[in-house]
Amino acid sequence: LARFLPESSDAVQPDSPIHILGTVVEASAEATAEVQACVRACLWFTYRQHFEPIPGTVFTSDAGWGCMMRSGQMILAQALLRLSAGGGGAGASLERREAATVALFA
Repeated sequence: LARFLPESSDAVQPDSPIHILGTVVEASAEATAEVQACVRACLWFTYRQHFEPIPGTVFTSDAGWGCMMRSGQMILAQALLRLSAGGGGAGASLERREAATVALFA
């Protein structure tokens, strides 16, 4: 991992823009609030627990192994949500599009 990190602190500039899923936030005094708003606008899928044990196991939670599934699901859901905004779902409210997208993963 160390080979991918900058060799000096000069490589990362504090005034560099921040990129979050296609949104660019310019460094400023107000950047923190804008970054928080961008992150809050993303779909978040969390670990599941208290479900019936997976056949042949005692697992009733996906903590420890479900992160890869959740990450993939969040990426796919975010892409579907963005696609629905540009296509036939452009007239639907954001809340309705989010609910329809999340329902695909329920």
